[in-house]
Amino acid sequence: MQRIRFVSLLAGGMLALGGCGSLGGLGGSGSQPLASLAPLSTDHPLFKQGLSRDNLPLVARYYWVNEVGDDRHAEAAYGGLKYKPRQSKYLGYEGWDVLEVQLWPDEVRSDLVRIHLNREARVTVVWEDSALWLAGWGKGSLSTSSKTYTTFTKDFGAGEIALGSPAAGSKGKDSPRYFVLIGERGGVGSKPPALPAGIAETDRPQPNSTCPDWLENAWTVKQVYGVTAPDGQDYKTWHPQIDPIYWCYYGHEHGSDPALVGYKPAFEYVAKRFNDQPELHVGFKGFAIRDEGANQGWYINIHSETGVQSRACAQFHTVVIAVTNLKTGELLAELAYKGDFGATISNRDNNPPVNLTCTSVKTGQPVTQAQLQAQTDSSKNLRVSSNGQDPGGYENWHGGGNKALGMSFWGDKNPTGRALNIDIRNPATFCADTTCNLVKSTGSVADERTVFISNLRIRYTDAIAALDKADGQQDGYFWTDLYGEALPAGKNPGDSGTIRQYLKPGFDSGVNGEGLQGGFSTEDAWRGVYLRGVGVPHVGLEGGLTGQN
Repeated sequence: MQRIRFVSLLAGGMLALGGCGSLGGLGGSGSQPLASLAPLSTDHPLFKQGLSRDNLPLVARYYWVNEVGDDRHAEAAYGGLKYKPRQSKYLGYEGWDVLEVQLWPDEVRSDLVRIHLNREARVTVVWEDSALWLAGWGKGSLSTSSKTYTTFTKDFGAGEIALGSPAAGSKGKDSPRYFVLIGERGGVGSKPPALPAGIAETDRPQPNSTCPDWLENAWTVKQVYGVTAPDGQDYKTWHPQIDPIYWCYYGHEHGSDPALVGYKPAFEYVAKRFNDQPELHVGFKGFAIRDEGANQGWYINIHSETGVQSRACAQFHTVVIAVTNLKTGELLAELAYKGDFGATISNRDNNPPVNLTCTSVKTGQPVTQAQLQAQTDSSKNLRVSSNGQDPGGYENWHGGGNKALGMSFWGDKNPTGRALNIDIRNPATFCADTTCNLVKSTGSVADERTVFISNLRIRYTDAIAALDKADGQQDGYFWTDLYGEALPAGKNPGDSGTIRQYLKPGFDSGVNGEGLQGGFSTEDAWRGVYLRGVGVPHVGLEGGLTGQN
């Protein structure tokens, strides 16, 4: 029997977590968010530098409801929507926000488009048509040099509001599209957000443009969480793909917000301990899973960037697994190491290895992918072309387990094995030929991921206890090499090439002997909570992700 079950994200369990934010009010329409979306975060590092929630734009998030499958179940979708703060130039609406709605759905819903407002706002739908879902809205007009539109205006409180489908218009699915103007309470445009001390106006982030480096550099474990990594240093951490204050694009995303389970990751810590190994910041992809039945929050981060050729030669990739107590926030496990993801092989035709020779980071000797395939059952299954054209298919990563760190899992033929498995439906690049010495762009941004977990159980074993007691204390902290193995002779805790681990004494993540298992995906572009039984839509927003995602 599978041990995991979930409480709805609208139930009290998740809302009670202060770090997870709050849904606030339901807005003037009383719209309930889809259960596949996590409550919105209320945090930003600049709130510690003099800014406040008053600097947030009117819109916190948006999505539309896509009906999919034979049962026509609701799934969050994002394509066709774009929010442009303070960019209206329409007469009488100067400086208002604009929400572009380029959707062509068949569904005739009164709640198709969902908008979460940070505060009270005046909302105007601008359309060359009308529909019953606009009954009770104030009616007016807006003229441009070429057209006259009908306007429908209504005031809303903070929270989620719902707008109907364009297909509810007089011509059905052939009805014209509408767009939305959003102003402050009373019908005025918003003021631009403040800048933190020391940032010049010339360095102001512009909405719907690339965020400046100074802003991304604000998202560190010290500035966001007020802590440092185990070595006392400050490192970059998770941030959303669109900045919540300035609405600029970071160009990449890091999967789940670790605050969903109360964890505070330092992304480059493992690579720093690995002789300053260069790991692209964009490659850190997290999966947050709330196991409500076991009262455990899981955060799994795997460095799995798909936009570079170097992944083909990299057998070992950074893995971080943290487990927390969902009710108290207590850290129960924090394991960080270089996980084995084996040989690079084709994702089709019996999975032959690519004809690529690399240098082993462990031995310093040349090693072929065929040799690696014979040594480990872990693998990276890439798109490999035979004619220079994209052959399609998923990119699959299998591996990442580590029995030396108290883990057990299915498929553990070797000490490291297929505990963690990622399906990336739309990788950013493919191997141009069977050597994989060159990769070509697929035109995608790797924003559709599913993680399959193979009955992963973590225990404070006798072997872990022996490592823990090595310093004369049994406090759960112990040191290993970068592969999670016991320190070799001559290596001391804190030396280069060593890393601190934590397992709470006595901890066992198993429930009735079962570990965490199953496939988990996300429909949540804003915070990335991973759930069972949800869709795998594109979660890229507004075309802001690049091929380096």
